[in-house]
Amino acid sequence: MSHAIPDRVVILGTGGFALELAQLMGDCGCRVVGFVGPQPDCPLPEPWLGGDDSLSTVNTHIPALVAAGQPHLRQRLLALAAAGRALARFVHPAALVSSAARIDEGCMVYPNSTIHAGVHLESGVLVNSNVSVGHETRIGPCCNIGPGSSLGGRIRLGARVFVGIGASLIEKLDVADDAIIGAGAAVIRSIPAAGTWVGVPARPLEPRP
Repeated sequence: MSHAIPDRVVILGTGGFALELAQLMGDCGCRVVGFVGPQPDCPLPEPWLGGDDSLSTVNTHIPALVAAGQPHLRQRLLALAAAGRALARFVHPAALVSSAARIDEGCMVYPNSTIHAGVHLESGVLVNSNVSVGHETRIGPCCNIGPGSSLGGRIRLGARVFVGIGASLIEKLDVADDAIIGAGAAVIRSIPAAGTWVGVPARPLEPRP
């Protein structure tokens, strides 16, 4: 399936995620008209347009993408962006995406990732660089899939799951909403509840006494 790069976009977010997304999109020929969100803490390549309330002043024909790393924040900003304008999707040309995969609005797929047949990315998912997503896996809304991670086939991730850098999940697992999987973790059993899961094999991180 071909995923056209939008001609122009407004980005919600003003941190490092917004910077890297803007650079990737610009390199692909998309014009970033500006950034909406808190005052930037890093130099951005296009104008800061103001806080979240300034989105209403941006031409509603320009679609939006949300560059917020925290899944709950991304969910809130997606709702804000979708009120009165379209959500863009961005699939980098260097990603390998099956024609039998489905990628919803608001998703971002970074270079050198592989999305196999039957995968469904729900709204607002970030698939970072060098990720492999196995066949028929469903990734719920506003999940983060960290760089270099690997997901086997027929996995079901709930909403707002955060998969850390280099984590691995074997096939046919279910992962609960709001679970956090630590960097380098190896998940070999379903994750039944929210919380942080770390290690090899992955276990729930016990809170400090």
